Amino acid sequence: MSKINTHKIIFPNVNPNRYFGIDFFASLFRGSHPTRKYYSSPSDIDHQYQPEPITPKEDVAFLFHQEISVLKSNPIIGVTQNPDPYASYSQDRTLMRDIYHSLIQHQMGLYIETASDEIIKDMDLLIKLKNQAPLMVAVPIGTIHDILLQKLEPDSEPLANQWKLIAKLRQEGIITGAIMKPMIPFINDTEADVKRYVDQAKAANCSFIYPTFGIHLDHEQRESFLDLIGKELPGLKNIYMDTYGLKNVWTSQSQKILKKAFVIDCKKAKIPFGMGEIIRLVRKSSSVQLKLF
Repeated sequence: MSKINTHKIIFPNVNPNRYFGIDFFASLFRGSHPTRKYYSSPSDIDHQYQPEPITPKEDVAFLFHQEISVLKSNPIIGVTQNPDPYASYSQDRTLMRDIYHSLIQHQMGLYIETASDEIIKDMDLLIKLKNQAPLMVAVPIGTIHDILLQKLEPDSEPLANQWKLIAKLRQEGIITGAIMKPMIPFINDTEADVKRYVDQAKAANCSFIYPTFGIHLDHEQRESFLDLIGKELPGLKNIYMDTYGLKNVWTSQSQKILKKAFVIDCKKAKIPFGMGEIIRLVRKSSSVQLKLF
């Protein structure tokens, strides 16, 4: 008896020229990344926080294989970080290997966003995939201190380990870059933070950096974030309320200065940073025109 498709796994990207060249997104899990309780990044596709436990969707590997089998033109499938597909709380340790096998079979490309070095365990399949289809890995890295990062995301890897992850993937010839997030106003939004970030990216042989200059919060996230700040950094709570009020997007007050510094530092380091040129890294024949932010 055949299985019945009761829920979709694959969804089209309405504008692949503006988000890492992804043609379709794959929704593999229920639940949310733990930081979604407090904020998301303006660059995130899914801003919502769903408090249910993070688990693979029912029959997800079967449905993924079934749904991509009817796609045409060898698309790039995107797996984003809400939740992280390699997080330690993911219960199915074989799921991503099943996903890779399906992509390899159908010669389809992959964009995957993860901050976990668990991906290294699947290097054999990543290399096989890279050799026949577009492959890009993006590692979200903020410049906030590890102490605060542990408050926001207790299961996260130390920041130094995330740079090492990029270096390991680059050693295998995999296009791997960093997404500059979270950039939290009044915490890690200084020119010194940006310079340190670009220097570390260069040291890790980063393929690209894609920047964000703030955070996104809905009403519930804003309340949770302000509660956390009230406990950990109480002096900032009133500053946030006075500066941003009920706004959903908190952009750094130094955004113009930071963008200028970021562009100068990236050009000196010869690291691509515009979405158009990032897409061209994975789509060598892409005609997408360079667009900065």
